[in-house]
Amino acid sequence: MLRKLDSLIPSFLRQIDRQLLLNRPGLWATRIHYILYFLMIGCGILFFSGLTRTISLNDVPNPDINTLILIIPAGIAFLIWAYNVSLFQVEKSFGMLKESKMRDQLISAVVILLLGFLPLIYGYMINFRIKQQITEEELIHDLNALNIGENLFITDRYYTEPEVNPKVYIEGEIPNIGYSRYSHYTYYPEALTRDAEISEILRYRLKSESERLDVINRYIIAFNKYTSTPITLSAEEILYRFETRDFQDSRQTRYDEAKDEVTTNIERVQRAWAGKFEILNKDFAHFYFFGLMIIWMALQVFLKTDWKLFAGSAVAGIVSIILIAITYNTFQYLFNLYDDGFAGLIILAFFGFFTYQAFRRRHTDRVIAWKSISLSVVSMTTLLLPLVITTSVDSSINDREAISLLYTGAIIGFIMWNTIYQPRFSRLAALPREN
Repeated sequence: MLRKLDSLIPSFLRQIDRQLLLNRPGLWATRIHYILYFLMIGCGILFFSGLTRTISLNDVPNPDINTLILIIPAGIAFLIWAYNVSLFQVEKSFGMLKESKMRDQLISAVVILLLGFLPLIYGYMINFRIKQQITEEELIHDLNALNIGENLFITDRYYTEPEVNPKVYIEGEIPNIGYSRYSHYTYYPEALTRDAEISEILRYRLKSESERLDVINRYIIAFNKYTSTPITLSAEEILYRFETRDFQDSRQTRYDEAKDEVTTNIERVQRAWAGKFEILNKDFAHFYFFGLMIIWMALQVFLKTDWKLFAGSAVAGIVSIILIAITYNTFQYLFNLYDDGFAGLIILAFFGFFTYQAFRRRHTDRVIAWKSISLSVVSMTTLLLPLVITTSVDSSINDREAISLLYTGAIIGFIMWNTIYQPRFSRLAALPREN
């Protein structure tokens, strides 16, 4: 892979590569020098491409989706790096010192964290660019203009109120049909006009035709800002349609589709200003980091086994999940057990089974392979053990408590890996085979 990128590798990096190969072959095998170099290039490209991307309010991107798309090439890069690292394992050839083990674990953690952070850079910059398109005050003004004016731009698609005698409008009164289509009270609970206030405005404050036309004009200006299909009707035509319930127009369907576009775009702008995209969520950051920790543990397991045993571990894990679900649903059906804590007990039972299998005494080739698979499952499951044990006792834990338990599991998993699981893998690899 690296040979194909020779044109991007500067001479000083080649010198570093040569010195590491001669003096630090174990460190050279991690390819950390190449990874850091290309990660810096990737960070710069994503940062400046996000910063300079052209964004319009009538076509607002979703930072979450952009980040999700970029996770795919980051994952491919990780797999390529992990494969290259697995080709040269010092322990399998020459044995390994303790400090080398900790060094390689630290390097793999740094690489995984940097690769995991890389897709987020672009998402953060897109969120920043969205906020640059409009101020928060302008956004709130547009939301109120849309929510009030929407009731005077009624369509056959969204109108659900009973028909009203047109004579009511001649007398200057607008019926109580106030509603807000574009509001998100969780984002701006104090700034937006409420449904009841909209209804009051429509019924009592818009007595004259000029006031109603002014509301519609402000609605048109705000509407056209967030759609590529602008309203071409005049304010007078819109008010006439509203008062006579005239829906017979070929442009009506186009306006209905444009409303969906406005809703999507202005909702994304709101989420950008309120920090409500998932990549900006603190809980997401915690779970994302824990996911990277699981990937780190999977990499350690992969480097201690081979691809066949690792694939067997994945199959064993999937089968275990299916069996746990079947067991839980069976007990629910037969004994009416609907306690989430019971599911935790089933998981603990499977964990105990694989732990026993990983430390049994027979040493035939097949048994050793099964021990490695069992130990791999145990290593991965240990990260979730505190959460599983806690939920088996008390299933009413909140998100903050769940996050604390996940971090506790990550710490326990790291300690168990270095004190029990990794030495066990080494002993399994060195065991003599019995017929």
